[in-house]
Amino acid sequence: MCMSTNNKIDIDKLIEKSLEQKVGGHTPWYKTIPSEVTPFIDGLQAIMRQGKKPNASAISRILTEEFNFPVSRSRIQVWVNEYFSNVNK
Repeated sequence: MCMSTNNKIDIDKLIEKSLEQKVGGHTPWYKTIPSEVTPFIDGLQAIMRQGKKPNASAISRILTEEFNFPVSRSRIQVWVNEYFSNVNK
């Protein structure tokens, strides 16, 4: 068992906590974008409407480096995939 500053860590309790599901409270990144990011996202949506699929890694890097708005590549990929899934319905 791990010890941390004289307190025992209750592994069973941590495992139980890891199984809990979060209820609500999660807002997708694209619903909370800063105003300076909006033109970039609008531009991405415009090219996606033309059927072009942007690179999630590049988008993530641009958002982080140019706008100081970090979003993981995987979250960007989910957003792009959802867009194209909804277009094809």
